[in-house]
Amino acid sequence: MVLLHALGASKTQWLYLLPVLSQHYRVWCPDLRDHGDSDLATEPYHMAAMVNDVLRLMDRCGLVDPHLVGHDLGGLVALSLAIAVPDRVRSLTLINTAAHARPLDLRSLGLSMFYRLVMPNLSLDRVRDHLTRRLFPEPDQQDQRLRLHEEWERNEPEGFKRALRAMLEHDVQSQLGRVTCPTLILRGALDDIVTAPYARQLVKGIPNARYQEIAGSRHFTPLDAPDDLNAAVMAFVEEVDARGGVMNLSSTG
Repeated sequence: MVLLHALGASKTQWLYLLPVLSQHYRVWCPDLRDHGDSDLATEPYHMAAMVNDVLRLMDRCGLVDPHLVGHDLGGLVALSLAIAVPDRVRSLTLINTAAHARPLDLRSLGLSMFYRLVMPNLSLDRVRDHLTRRLFPEPDQQDQRLRLHEEWERNEPEGFKRALRAMLEHDVQSQLGRVTCPTLILRGALDDIVTAPYARQLVKGIPNARYQEIAGSRHFTPLDAPDDLNAAVMAFVEEVDARGGVMNLSSTG
């Protein structure tokens, strides 16, 4: 199983999931390029470069067709990999992921403008503070806010901007039909970044997809609802394995 983290985060975002998942699977949690302990890129790149990074990791580790789990940016990388080489993915779990960054309504138009026009010109400290308040607004979420602060403090400004640009420029909506593996689309019910219309596009476009919401969760589900996320991922991948990877989910979304 390969877990791919969100924009601005790192492999440590999976801290609360690993104790459960690693009891049943060998789990790889790489840092995407320009994140965590990975080397910084020296020039701009496209999403294909991140996909190739993960494919090289899979080849080096002898992973023929792992379960792929991706969140946010990591979900877009995982989805793009499943489109490019569908025979290399046993199952696909997308957490708060969209196939593109185009606005779908007035709400997402405002967010798109913020990501494209405002965020690239803000300091990482201001971006971090804004997102931390937005993702974890409740008084009892101080631990989650501190953990996200720790994640973001590791970012290098230009590296973050390169990854953000690659994500915003990528659009695989028209290619969703090329995903052949069983796919679980998970969305935090309170997520106001990847809103419900984006999730519905995935469900409609991916032939063998199932949709599930995580109650009470916002965009950073691995931190604000790890137990529910663990349960959803484990139930899905175990079902896929029990059925030998052959499942028809089209009627369950």
